[in-house]
Amino acid sequence: MNEKKPLGKGKEILKKIKEYFFPGRKHNVISKSQKLNNAEKLMNEGKYDEVLSILNNFDETALTPSNKPEFHLVKSSLSNKLGNYAECYKFAEQAYQESQNLKDSLLSVDSLNLMVWALMWLGDLKKADELLEQSEDLLKSLSQESHIELEQREATIAFNKGGLSWFKGDMNQAIEYAKYSLKIREQLGIKHEIVESLNLIGFGYSFLKSDLDTALEYAERCQILAEEINHHQIISFNLVNLGVINSLKGEHEKALTYYKQCLPIFEETNNMQWLSATINNISIVYLHQGKFDLALNYFEKSLSLARETGNNWLIGLGLCNKIETLLLKGDIEQAKKYLKEVKQLKDQENNKWIETIYLVSKAEILKESPRIHDRAKAEEILKQVIQREIIPTMELNLNAIVLICDLLLDEFRITNEIGVLDDLKPYIKQLLDIAKKTNSFWVLAETYTLQAKLALLTADFKEARKLLTQAQQIAERQGMHRLAAKISIEHDNLLKELSKWKNLKEQDIALNERMKLAQIDNQIKSLLWNRDLSSIEYLDEEPILLLVLAEGGVPIFSHIFAKEWSYDDDLVGGFLSAIDSFSSEVFSEGLDRAKFGQHTVLMKSFETFSMCYLFKGESYPAQKRINHLLEQIQNSDVIKETFNNYYRTHQTIELKKNPPLKLLLTDIFVQKNYKIF
Repeated sequence: MNEKKPLGKGKEILKKIKEYFFPGRKHNVISKSQKLNNAEKLMNEGKYDEVLSILNNFDETALTPSNKPEFHLVKSSLSNKLGNYAECYKFAEQAYQESQNLKDSLLSVDSLNLMVWALMWLGDLKKADELLEQSEDLLKSLSQESHIELEQREATIAFNKGGLSWFKGDMNQAIEYAKYSLKIREQLGIKHEIVESLNLIGFGYSFLKSDLDTALEYAERCQILAEEINHHQIISFNLVNLGVINSLKGEHEKALTYYKQCLPIFEETNNMQWLSATINNISIVYLHQGKFDLALNYFEKSLSLARETGNNWLIGLGLCNKIETLLLKGDIEQAKKYLKEVKQLKDQENNKWIETIYLVSKAEILKESPRIHDRAKAEEILKQVIQREIIPTMELNLNAIVLICDLLLDEFRITNEIGVLDDLKPYIKQLLDIAKKTNSFWVLAETYTLQAKLALLTADFKEARKLLTQAQQIAERQGMHRLAAKISIEHDNLLKELSKWKNLKEQDIALNERMKLAQIDNQIKSLLWNRDLSSIEYLDEEPILLLVLAEGGVPIFSHIFAKEWSYDDDLVGGFLSAIDSFSSEVFSEGLDRAKFGQHTVLMKSFETFSMCYLFKGESYPAQKRINHLLEQIQNSDVIKETFNNYYRTHQTIELKKNPPLKLLLTDIFVQKNYKIF
């Protein structure tokens, strides 16, 4: 790459700032002036607006032709960090033309990559795709540059591919490309680019894949490194992601803490788009908590900022959320006022996403009307919405289907006609299909819970239990531990009240009365807005007996925790004789628990063994402890070999002869040194 030695203090400052953005390049710096030290200090403090002021004071007419593209690349990079993507694109395009005149292909690749990134945020994904392909082809044609320079650009292209995949909703490709960029950047040791890759991977796992435990792992790695190098932009972006992760986990207070931490950074850099989006996220947390007045206050702030940006996507989102909150408060007239503004947006711009926002908001308002005609019109509009296949509308489609389900359930309350439940089935299937397609795991788990409650209405108790088991497993796998605990409590309550439900069937109690007992209205609220699980608590279970069975149901290990069981042969014998029926019910029916008198039994398989845990109390902490025990057994060669030895010796396992196993059981079940959530 051809570079000339910079002349004068202005060029010296330019080169030092360029080193910050492009550390892979080598520069000859003449000396450090007070002005340069100040610029470097401001950059390290993340005061990008002040650095931009310094850049704007440069006399561009005095720049040599070889310095101009580099100068405009720095301005483009800084505009990106300030969230001004239109300016980012403008300066990058200018740098590209200048680098083409110089026949400096490496600078052309850098310019194209910045143009691609800006276009993503400006919403022109087609053009971004074209320029990314151009950048990749140009990089492949280079052979004279150093291996490090080429690899750095290869990583940037992979990163941009990940970003494009993210905007297109292709979560697997987004994560795959971001991980590839991370691998190269870690090899090169470019920390400010490593954090960018970590941040994108974290967002991929939270926003797109809803794998919250993995998302948290990457977000925490990102935060540590971003703070180490004082990368203010990524610190702020990553705090947003930590907020999203905790919000999806049901940890709303933690989410608010993270959102409010990043607000001052966006305010300082005047990043209006991210400021508006983050305040909108705060509003949604308050909405999920049922704090409608607070939610409205923050939605108004977010909407005001969105209007300043002129971004109709953000404006439409703010209006849609505000209408929903006003309706939850019962303020239909105000909601109608904001609907007129959404209609104006729709009429101004040929944007299918904004059009869909308008249709959903209009249907929500009509749904609140007591008139049958209006409610029928609402249902008609919602059916129209769910036919749309535009990726950004998928969340709106989910809401539209839930609203249709709510309308049908209203009809069921009035008519008590079993046929209405049949009308519900295709919509619930569609809800599950879209939730799976978009990785909306919260909706997926809550929809299975809704299905379980509907199964109670028709006295299909086993199906209800299977669906609750499935719902809990989904929530648990995605790191939504409080939601999993809530569903587990629902399952425990069903087991406790099973005889009551069976009596209702025999007494032929009206279906709409069973609907009240099943609390289906609350389940619809959970699907639409109520996600506040801060009140979810658990009581530690009381361990009674742990039993391990080999193939064929042969007991090879047992440990009694409760003293009364130690002296009651009838209790132990009764439980052992019931094992066959329990294992049949649990394993063959896709369940995860069974009742034994006043006790609950959990059964888990591992290797070629089955583990039975008998306890009193709530199932959720018991499940977490059993899962932790199995994980520790798998991680301990000594304990694992203790069980595997049975097939060679056919001798039962005695706890006193296995200190590591005894220590593990004491730690988990007696001292309970394991955090549930």
